[in-house]
Amino acid sequence: MDLSLSSVVELHLAYEDNSPFGTTVSGQLERKLKERFRPAIETLRRDALDAVERAPEILDRLGLDGGGEILDATGVREELSFPVPSQTRPAAIVLFRDRLAPLRLPVGPELAGDLAAWIGEWQHNASRPAPGPARALWEALHELQCFAAPRQPTHTRGAATLVGHATVLLSSPRAKILIDPFLMPRDERFPAGYQPLTHGDLAPDGVLITHSHRDHFHIDSLLRLGRDTTVVVPEVARESSLAIDMVYRLKELGFTDVRALGWNQQTTIGDFRVIALPMYGEQPTDDAPLPPDIRNTGNTYLVEGEGRRYAFLADAGRDHLGDVRSLAKDAYERYGPVDVLFGGYRPWRLYPIQYLTGSVPQYLLYTPRSLWRTRQTIMSDSHALLDTAERWHARYVVPYANGGAPWYWQLGLGSAADGSATSGETHFDPLPEAVIRASTERSENGVRALASPVRTLLVRPGESIRFDGRGEADVIPNPGHIWPYNDAEALLSAPGSTREPVGLSRKRVLLRLLALEEMQRRGLTVSTQQVADMSDDLRRRHGLTDHADMVAWLNRAGLSMAEYCEILYEWQGVLRLEEAMSDLIEKRLAGQRAFATMRAVSHA
Repeated sequence: MDLSLSSVVELHLAYEDNSPFGTTVSGQLERKLKERFRPAIETLRRDALDAVERAPEILDRLGLDGGGEILDATGVREELSFPVPSQTRPAAIVLFRDRLAPLRLPVGPELAGDLAAWIGEWQHNASRPAPGPARALWEALHELQCFAAPRQPTHTRGAATLVGHATVLLSSPRAKILIDPFLMPRDERFPAGYQPLTHGDLAPDGVLITHSHRDHFHIDSLLRLGRDTTVVVPEVARESSLAIDMVYRLKELGFTDVRALGWNQQTTIGDFRVIALPMYGEQPTDDAPLPPDIRNTGNTYLVEGEGRRYAFLADAGRDHLGDVRSLAKDAYERYGPVDVLFGGYRPWRLYPIQYLTGSVPQYLLYTPRSLWRTRQTIMSDSHALLDTAERWHARYVVPYANGGAPWYWQLGLGSAADGSATSGETHFDPLPEAVIRASTERSENGVRALASPVRTLLVRPGESIRFDGRGEADVIPNPGHIWPYNDAEALLSAPGSTREPVGLSRKRVLLRLLALEEMQRRGLTVSTQQVADMSDDLRRRHGLTDHADMVAWLNRAGLSMAEYCEILYEWQGVLRLEEAMSDLIEKRLAGQRAFATMRAVSHA
């Protein structure tokens, strides 16, 4: 019987990191910084905005005063900013399966250089290799039942398929291109009719990588695609704490066709033309210059094929080099309009000390001291995404790059639409319906002529975009990947509608349309710690000791966990507004605030 790597098995490549401070490719740099600054993280979680106010004092005590181990008189130490790549090497495959404890399988230097070849081959044909370095790894995987009969693949039915998060598959009769593959295994915890699209379903000829953050440059996913898959990556002059040298890292694993593109360079994959464009944003600051030679280096991409143009913006926003909206204008003038623009819509708005609690704590090190108490906005929000699409004269915009499915929610990526949200900042991320709402808000008083000319397509992971004979786009499901959840926000998407957007079926308050809009306009922030504290108070008041108790209590109140989080967020927003808004705003929101109070208290 033919065997291949099972779609329920996850293989993670672990590195041995001997660099002084650790590297991003191994994750050791982030782990060390979080441990080093643990007191600051605990202070931030306890004191919230007070900790932001005292950030210079807190951070100086921990060695960010320019005279310590991390910073010297000129800035971040050279060996931290630019670790020697050869000091970090592949060391093991860590096996995850069926909720069992992870198992580490050693990978020696003699096998590492052929790892992409072997893992890629076993993805399709797991025949026992001849005696040699790969034999021991194969036998360990075989003994652990990691090989199975090949599953019948899903044949996606559209020109573009949203796999999930920032992963998109473009298909033509001659080629398939996969953008930012971040693929997860199938799992019985997910609905039987809604499982991740896997390597066997996608089988791309080429891959485009926008930047080297792990949810976009996912080496574990790339390994299973095989060594001969074309991989297009940004051109990184020197590996740093902000950007992995992806050419180096892929070639050390045995990939044979790695193409580094600088801005405005291009290549072809099958019948697709790929143009690399600038990626602005997702830097440590939104406008301050970085030290020389260090940057989260990335590309956005314009892809042409089958008479269509697609743009992929990932986490783009703005920084001191440029703004994604200006990029769109320039690209339109040079290349023309796009049919579909895929763009992020989650604004990463936070104070620099908050970097310590996220995935890129090293960003704090490159933020000028003068900005430690200044909030940064380094990615696009819903309105910025629409601005970008309009300037590129896009016909359709697809909000993406924020999770979107349970296999991403469990990693903390995006809001959980299945009611499983419990706590944490990620569960207050906007859902993609936020872009539809932003588009609707552009119509003033229901005048259709004032609505955005760009149509927002709500595409769930596993769904495809198909163009009909008239060139109009439809969103279609694929068998085995049918969205099973009720819409978390049933928003009206028709431009020019005279009705307000409606969400969270009958339980949603209109406060968000007013309060959160006003908060954003005034630059105010609701701390997730404030919301968590309110939730903890309610838990203690009702004697709720664990997650099951909490879910049962909410069920009795007729609320899902997602609705509960929304109510807390909106109510905390009102409390925040009370501290800062004028009497006029206070009167304007009086009715909505009273309604939110009634909802929060009645369900407490």
